[in-house]
Amino acid sequence: GRGFVPRARSVLNELESALVGIRDVAERLSGMVTIACVPSAVAYFLPDVIREYHASYPRIRIRIIDESSSLVLTAVARGDADFGLTYIGANDAEIEFKPLLEEPFVAAVNRKHPLAKRKSVDWTDLEEHPYITLAQGSGNRFLMDQALVHSGSRPRHFCEVQHVPALVSMVEAGLGV
Repeated sequence: GRGFVPRARSVLNELESALVGIRDVAERLSGMVTIACVPSAVAYFLPDVIREYHASYPRIRIRIIDESSSLVLTAVARGDADFGLTYIGANDAEIEFKPLLEEPFVAAVNRKHPLAKRKSVDWTDLEEHPYITLAQGSGNRFLMDQALVHSGSRPRHFCEVQHVPALVSMVEAGLGV
């Protein structure tokens, strides 16, 4: 009976003390975390994560290396980045790969483009329109080229860009698909 209350109070005090200590440690932690990331993932995935991380660890600085897929892998392999976000994984004994999400590729067209009203398009549909692609060596281009090998189609591009955000800007401007 009586001995239980002081012990319970003691445990609660210790727990409260530990939680305060953890909060103090989080506020005092400092240093830097480096993330290598493809530019499109910077735009779409990182802002919310960084906002939450910074709120929890305000003294830790964040460095983002926004580069192509192959350079993201290189940055992680060399230890220039703590981890990387990229489209494709490779077999490398020094790097652990974990898929975070899987998304299908989609055709990007301006809202006013005739293809915008269709529920689906295939590669042959894209052959009939000015086609914009990503540069050789990008992770997305590698995956698209693999898909094209099996499709029997080959849209001929008139413009090539290095990163997805640039490609989206060109499509939004109505220059092509």
